[in-house]
Amino acid sequence: MVLLRDGLTTDQVAAKLFLTPGTVRVHVSNAVRKLGAPDRASALGMLDGG
Repeated sequence: MVLLRDGLTTDQVAAKLFLTPGTVRVHVSNAVRKLGAPDRASALGMLDGG
């Protein structure tokens, strides 16, 4: 999530972590759900304490 917050795209995160973009999407989706955020942008905003 931090890499996404820092402006990397899903594809860039996947390449950096040696994962497929689909795997990154699944993990991000799970994190958004567990945080109780309505969407990805809201979840990323929570990382900043917002």
